[in-house]
Amino acid sequence: MSDELFPQSSTTMGWDDDKIGRDLPVYDGPKEPGKKERIYIISPIEKRVIHYKQGLGYFVCNGGLCCKLMDEPATHRLGCVIFKYETDASGNLPTDGDGKVVVRGEVKVLIMTAKMYRRFADANKTAEQETDGAQTLKTVDVILHCDNKSDVEYKRWTINLARRAAYWLEWAAKVKKDGSDEDKARLTDQKLEMSENFKKIPAKLGNEKSDEEIAAAFGQSHGDTPPPVGDPTDALKDL
Repeated sequence: MSDELFPQSSTTMGWDDDKIGRDLPVYDGPKEPGKKERIYIISPIEKRVIHYKQGLGYFVCNGGLCCKLMDEPATHRLGCVIFKYETDASGNLPTDGDGKVVVRGEVKVLIMTAKMYRRFADANKTAEQETDGAQTLKTVDVILHCDNKSDVEYKRWTINLARRAAYWLEWAAKVKKDGSDEDKARLTDQKLEMSENFKKIPAKLGNEKSDEEIAAAFGQSHGDTPPPVGDPTDALKDL
């Protein structure tokens, strides 16, 4: 995937119910225990250091008033663009009459907590070590499933990397080289959708709030605040 589709920002890493960004097609993960889903992570990872408070939703930490008022320290919320494949319950892609794999699916946005991101990063590290760097999240698909209803509800996904090149990457390369006009138009539309969704991710991760808005949410006037407690970013230093 060409990097010009995803411009780098100060919060871009290497690889929800608030109103902000509700138009994004957010990926919710497997809906049934045992059913596997296949995705490909296309964009870099955008991140924001955020707080959450009812009435404010997710909002960006400014390292000041918000940290003095919130009981919990700030944490990371992350997002990226993915391609969610159309598959059967085992995560296999459909085939045509000649037995060739058919790549169909949707462009979506994956929103992650810091804990979920770490699980993806661990899966990436394991695959990289086992294949001497030949396979990473940049080159292969991801297979997700949940073992039970509780895992579905709380998005505790089991994450495995497929041991082959990403189907979407192979399809895009073939279309670019000698694809039909219809497939080339579909690829162009998908790339545009990916780029546009990537630009909207920061707003989905957390909204900017003024000190006045933050104070009002706590029933206080700006300036009438308790002293800070500890360093709000301590938990983020190893992310």
